[in-house]
Amino acid sequence: MEKKAFIYARTSPGAGTEVGEQLEACREYCKRKGYKIIGEYQDNGYSGRTYPVGCDYAAYDQTFQDYAMSMIKNKSQLARPGLADLLATLKTADVIVASDWHRISRAPAESMLNRWLYHQFNDADVEIDTVSDGMFSLRDYLIDQTSSLLKNSQGNLNIKKSQAATREIRDRGLLSYSPNFYGFRSAGRSRVTPVADELATVREIFDAYLSGETLAGIARDLNSRGVATFTGKSQWTGAKIRKILTRPQYAGLHPDSSQQLIAAKPFEPHSVVSAEEFHQAQRKL
Repeated sequence: MEKKAFIYARTSPGAGTEVGEQLEACREYCKRKGYKIIGEYQDNGYSGRTYPVGCDYAAYDQTFQDYAMSMIKNKSQLARPGLADLLATLKTADVIVASDWHRISRAPAESMLNRWLYHQFNDADVEIDTVSDGMFSLRDYLIDQTSSLLKNSQGNLNIKKSQAATREIRDRGLLSYSPNFYGFRSAGRSRVTPVADELATVREIFDAYLSGETLAGIARDLNSRGVATFTGKSQWTGAKIRKILTRPQYAGLHPDSSQQLIAAKPFEPHSVVSAEEFHQAQRKL
């Protein structure tokens, strides 16, 4: 099946170059690979260490904050609009094509940007393909980056600061991440937008499972009725049903820094199952 591709191009501040050559190389690459281009996105004059516009995670990334304060003089260049537009419709694509990975991110190992991007791409089931190196594994790249931190004491200090800030936020029942999963979309700092039809399906899944239906049986029923998954690019499986059943956010909960479930303020008003129903499902799984 023909893969749908987004092209992404970026140049650094003061680079004196435009993205035209990158875009042309990516178009030619897509042609060779048989990809159908469904969108092109660009950020001209932005650092590869910046987050997309609207991403609250940047506020908790101590390494990025230190870099931004000392290196980014033009405040309009603190966040990338092109990358934000790409991520807003990410699940409609199968693959992102860039001239090389550093067009997407130049974040150092101490920054949380690459880990945040990994979750966005992984949740949307999107691959990364580069003109310079072919298919790119962000997971393997993160493993290599993490290994290098063992030799970097300043990097470890920044990570500890970022982790402490994240723990404090979670323990207050707020969000230290951008929730984009079945039933919810991020709406900015510690806010979510519920997706009514998806949450209705979540309620169905819990009802069916607690009534004795199997994971595979629930998946077959949803597929037979044409109910779309989160990405819309694949069918329901027992594993996807299990993932739904193990998300405490549907009960208005989330894990604090000690992994104890507490009330999650953004999700609580939109819960579709009770805490007891959620725990009952966990005991059955």
